[in-house]
Amino acid sequence: MRVVPKNPPRRSCGLQPLTRVRVVKQFKSFDTTFLPGEELTYLREMHDIDIGCDVWIFATDESRLIEESLPEGGIVDGRYLWHERVRHKYVHGMDGFELPSSWLPHLQVLEFGTFTP
Repeated sequence: MRVVPKNPPRRSCGLQPLTRVRVVKQFKSFDTTFLPGEELTYLREMHDIDIGCDVWIFATDESRLIEESLPEGGIVDGRYLWHERVRHKYVHGMDGFELPSSWLPHLQVLEFGTFTP
């Protein structure tokens, strides 16, 4: 399933989709904890109108495989399963993380993404 954000972020973090990163310093954004040593794949960024902030989305290997296995639109047997099954990690642009420069130093780039739309 290909997810295309409807609203671009107000501030891009500068990472390309599919960039691999490792968390080097623990931090917590809203309800998501990023632990040292975790290896994640940067997927996309967007502005979330409902909560009123930018959101930068990272995937674990498992959550990325689940997202990719869902059919286009994330609907299976009439149910929207994207939110039920996919558990990505989110950096919310609030509570001190409004600027990517506040959380990017906690990550080490392992491999730059080569995504092309």
